[in-house]
Amino acid sequence: MYYYLLLFFAAILIVAVLIALRLSLRGAIDITLTVTTGVITMIVDKEFDILEGQTATLKLRPIDNVGGDSKVENVDFSVDNPEIGQLGVNPNDPLMFALVIPLGVSGDLTLNLSADGHLGEGVTQISKSYICHIKSKDAVDVQLNVSIDQDTPPPPPPAPTA
Repeated sequence: MYYYLLLFFAAILIVAVLIALRLSLRGAIDITLTVTTGVITMIVDKEFDILEGQTATLKLRPIDNVGGDSKVENVDFSVDNPEIGQLGVNPNDPLMFALVIPLGVSGDLTLNLSADGHLGEGVTQISKSYICHIKSKDAVDVQLNVSIDQDTPPPPPPAPTA
């Protein structure tokens, strides 16, 4: 009987400790970046590819130290070369940006982001950089389409030459 009572109180103690630990570790310690180009969505670790003339939607996901969702303040995105790519802020979502790549550019673009992972007073700076490889829309193959209409009569023979 005492054995079951002891197990019951031990389980309650473990749950209370886990809840207290979860509540005390609420600040963001990392950020993941999701990039959407057209119908392709990818979670980016360090680098990603985009075609010239494309626009990508960039979405941040702040993560706490146990892998759950968190919140951040003072989010800032920047690119190392604004002539190659421009960033647009989404006024409805401070964690979402648009990366616009004009036609006729290629090369690499470094995307830098920073945020404050400590809500309220104090700062826990989170900074990450991603490399965007801009690919040109050069032709990589050719295709020949042949259509033969069987109902068309053959062309007339060439006229004799004198």
